[in-house]
Amino acid sequence: MNTMILGVFLLGLSAVKNLINISFNELLSLLSRVFEAIYGHEHDFQEMAQTVFWLESHGHSGTNKLIEKLPELEAIKNIYLPAPSIMKEVITIDCLGASLFANASLICDLAFSEAENNGIAKVIITNAKDSYALLGYLGSVCNKSLSSYLLTDKLSAFISPGSRYPLIYSASSCKKIELTCSKNKSLIDMSFIEGLDPEIDESKQKSFYELALKNGLSISTLNYEKLNLIADRILVPSTDASRLGAGE
Repeated sequence: MNTMILGVFLLGLSAVKNLINISFNELLSLLSRVFEAIYGHEHDFQEMAQTVFWLESHGHSGTNKLIEKLPELEAIKNIYLPAPSIMKEVITIDCLGASLFANASLICDLAFSEAENNGIAKVIITNAKDSYALLGYLGSVCNKSLSSYLLTDKLSAFISPGSRYPLIYSASSCKKIELTCSKNKSLIDMSFIEGLDPEIDESKQKSFYELALKNGLSISTLNYEKLNLIADRILVPSTDASRLGAGE
């Protein structure tokens, strides 16, 4: 075999060995146990897991993003936010440097509630990290009555009522994160993306999801092992067998 061909073959073989294929259910269960191990039952660890799972299952590298943030999430256990400032339809939330992996659901649910009550709500989020977590939660929750528009320095996105597939556009120069939700799409200022084609449309995300649903998700074996190390910190439920094994 040609040396170059052999090298390419071995490189490909090595890449395959460094990946593990898992089902949707297995990944979601693993992520739930990871967040439960980190935060316990004081916070909605299942919502956090759904956020990362949506990112991973729609082609947005959710597990890689989570792995990068794990040291920080492990170090900062207190994820409670100060009371938001609410003036008419504008809500301002200071996240005090926290990751939105921990608070995306709380912030989005507040925006949903205010928009349902007032027709529209705009949330300005300052001092927050990991804005893509908001995208993950908006996709996973599939709000049936509201349009949502997310504007960050990493991406812009619009999601229609009842959709799991946001239209994703390029990043803005916005230094803060803005999330606007409304019952009436025409009330949302989307001038930044007006006339632009999305960089990632519904069909790309839907195709990725359907293929992954059929064939499973391939994630890094190293990442899989790291996640399991954290998940395994959850105590096994007490049974007759476990009590005997523990010397009871």
